[in-house]
Amino acid sequence: MHEYKTIALILPFLASISAVGGQLLYKHSAKLKKSEDIVWLLVLGMGNLLFVFSIILNFVAMKYIPLFIVYSFTAMNYVFVTIASSMILREKVKSNNILASVLIAIGVFLASVK
Repeated sequence: MHEYKTIALILPFLASISAVGGQLLYKHSAKLKKSEDIVWLLVLGMGNLLFVFSIILNFVAMKYIPLFIVYSFTAMNYVFVTIASSMILREKVKSNNILASVLIAIGVFLASVK
């Protein structure tokens, strides 16, 4: 059982990456032009698949590790999305977004410390 718990600790991180990827694809689909209906549908569908995949990964992780660990990663999605949108989509990040991300990270850390 111990080896499953070690592997399961990776699942919430993968779920967060998957959820962030889904959100980036949603943003990309919102920017597509009407003439690109097939591409829009594919990008939107891939975003949906990534979200469903993240839910499944979180569900499996909850079987092996405590719920607060799984949802700590879920809370960090806000930070991950801010970083990814800045790096991948080249969106400007305001100072209040950076402050909010730092506060979220501190809050997740404090909530997870025993």
